[in-house]
Amino acid sequence: MDADGSPDAVEFALGTELSMPESRPRLEVMVAENEIVAITLQRALPPWLELDLETSSDLAHWQTASGSITLTPQVNGVFERRQTIAFPAGVPAKLFLRLSIKQFP
Repeated sequence: MDADGSPDAVEFALGTELSMPESRPRLEVMVAENEIVAITLQRALPPWLELDLETSSDLAHWQTASGSITLTPQVNGVFERRQTIAFPAGVPAKLFLRLSIKQFP
């Protein structure tokens, strides 16, 4: 870690600079009438590392978000990742999002 509180695997996956404490992972959320777009940066991930967007209505129970993912190349092997999630009528007014990074042996 570079003393910013984010583990190195998280910083690597999310395209931030491991040696710079001011370089932090971000998750931007845009809300439209029938969808949510979650935007972050990510690197091309090795097979032992997985990045998922998860949703919850109560912060206790999480599930992997469905929806389309688009990766747009940026610089230095980093991509902008946009995941569009349908948000139809009847979905709880509160929807929490988080990024989950899993490492496999």
